[in-house]
Amino acid sequence: TRVLCTFGGGSIDKNGRRQDVNESLKELECEVKWEGGILPNPQYDRLVEITAVIREYKPDLLIAVGGGSVSDATKFLAIAAKLDENADLWEEIMIKQHFPSTAITMGTVMTLPATGSEWNCGFVISRKSQNMKLSVDCTLCYPLFSLWDPRYTMTLPLRQLRNGVYDSLIHCIDRYVTPVIVPMFDNFWLSVVKELIEIGPEVIKEGSSIELHERLIEASLFAINGVFSLEKECDRGIHIIGHMLTAKYGIDHAATLSIIVKPFLENQMHKKLTILAKSAEFVYGKHDGTEEEKAQFFVDKIIQFTKDLGMPMKVSDWEGAEIGENDVEEIVQMVMKTTNGKSFGWNNSMVTEEDTRTILKQSVL
Repeated sequence: TRVLCTFGGGSIDKNGRRQDVNESLKELECEVKWEGGILPNPQYDRLVEITAVIREYKPDLLIAVGGGSVSDATKFLAIAAKLDENADLWEEIMIKQHFPSTAITMGTVMTLPATGSEWNCGFVISRKSQNMKLSVDCTLCYPLFSLWDPRYTMTLPLRQLRNGVYDSLIHCIDRYVTPVIVPMFDNFWLSVVKELIEIGPEVIKEGSSIELHERLIEASLFAINGVFSLEKECDRGIHIIGHMLTAKYGIDHAATLSIIVKPFLENQMHKKLTILAKSAEFVYGKHDGTEEEKAQFFVDKIIQFTKDLGMPMKVSDWEGAEIGENDVEEIVQMVMKTTNGKSFGWNNSMVTEEDTRTILKQSVL
């Protein structure tokens, strides 16, 4: 009966999303309040303000209207509002991962495919004052429902569509490209990779068809899901390093992944030869050559796809990024702080501090 809707900027008014949601809730005779200003890479300080509003308004449902950042932020809000008013929300939720016994029910009306946040329980929150960007999983935060209308994605600007395609691709690579071979699930992952490679250059073009947008939505959903992850412990190395480029420079999330992907895959190739070679066979039909040659072929193809989409390959490619003399070492320490100084990636062992340093030296300048 009482709903609080969250959103990002003003695009929901331009493309009719807010009107659609308002009309639907009006038919249900709900009282509705809107809280916006949730940026890409949602900022903690704004979420603290909205938490105070929720505590006073006492909604029985939260609806995120937007992309993955709005969904992530709303998951945070769903548990934050249930904690004691004097609690340090960052410390309790993002650092200690202490959660309340219940959360406010939430749903989503999605407008930007990429993160899969609409059907998982994870969220990523940034805190600019501490140069931090952290991720959390909380099983209280699964959306009760998520609604997709591909028409909403057809008015997205090139930058957001391109980011959506690329973020989805790296979700697959982070979760699938590990030393463990699980044949059926690996083939599912590779089907998503193949789909994204096929539709990516076309769906970002002006006037692309609604069918392409439908395909992107489905691929983005399956690029990060719990079904294909059975028996597959993910790596997440590219994301873990990329998060700190956002924290340091304010670079779009997907753009940080494209900056990291080449040096990361080259650094880790010797540990993942078999799965990379299989990727070349499944996605590109590359069956000749040695395992090493096929693995290199796949990495080269992913790098070319990154360039063809127009994604940045270095921090210095990002307009407005001011690079300092000691940035590489600073970001290395930021990354290692998020992992408590331990190696990370698959089995919490694949990516060492020295690997991180090597990757960042090739990514920043």
